[in-house]
Amino acid sequence: PYTFEYTINGGDVKIVKQNDAPILTLLHDGTNTVANDLLFRMQFQSDYDGAHQNWGKIELDTNNSAVRTNMDFYVKSASGAEQLALRLEGQPSAVPNATFAGSVTATSLDINGNASVESTGVAATPTLDIINTSSSTFNHSIEVMTPNMTSGENNILVIGRAGSTKNAGYIGYKYTSAGSNANILSFGHWGSDNLVNIDGIGNVGVGTTSPSAKLEVSSSANPEIKISNGGGTSPNPTLTFYRQAGVSANIQYDVANKILQLKNDYAGDIDFYSGGVEKMSLSTAGVLTTLGLDINGAADISGTTAMGSGTVGSA
Repeated sequence: PYTFEYTINGGDVKIVKQNDAPILTLLHDGTNTVANDLLFRMQFQSDYDGAHQNWGKIELDTNNSAVRTNMDFYVKSASGAEQLALRLEGQPSAVPNATFAGSVTATSLDINGNASVESTGVAATPTLDIINTSSSTFNHSIEVMTPNMTSGENNILVIGRAGSTKNAGYIGYKYTSAGSNANILSFGHWGSDNLVNIDGIGNVGVGTTSPSAKLEVSSSANPEIKISNGGGTSPNPTLTFYRQAGVSANIQYDVANKILQLKNDYAGDIDFYSGGVEKMSLSTAGVLTTLGLDINGAADISGTTAMGSGTVGSA
């Protein structure tokens, strides 16, 4: 059945015709394999400057098990030495591991199993560099899906120094149900989950996974929003309410003079409510209208005082 057969030192090289296709067989014969043993090497050479030089090779050897093998692919580097480029490592399961020792360029790469990338990485040469050459409204450079998620589970990307409490953080997606606005984009720390969350309609929750407003801050220990100028006498910390460009009202703290200010840039009053009822109003003319006025102490009134239907009493 063989069109070619060559035997040397107990090893056979055969080319056999099977189903009208030529099959090249390298036979390692005579001894049982042991762990970490070279079984076969296919060397590629070419003449260069009048001498034969190695330009690459393929090696098959056993790994730490005598019944599993690694296949190594070597290429020639710029220095002239052969460098390991790819290792396919046999595993106890049916799927081998693939280790790329250098750069990988491919139009597509389909990995069925775990993938690990280990290398140095700085600004100009990151460990993982993904370049998407498409141009669209939404360019999908990475998609990370977990189709078997059920309600309350998170799909996360972890970033940090180590996989331990407060040594890493994550950006993730917490699932509630299909197409639900309760599904959230979430930010957290390892050990402090879902700290900042954005739901399906753009509500942002700090300390809550179910915000009911555009911004909701929830904390049983310190429910506080702080606006700071970072120190010094300026600028003034300000909370501004906009109706449209150029028309606003704000609450501002005059740092230099230690004065809390309420401002209405539009021609409108400033009203004070309690229990859903207006109790006091300050008009644009500076007139203060109140349902009652209780002064516990001295009162210094300049100008005309008019008495309506109320009464003046003493404590």
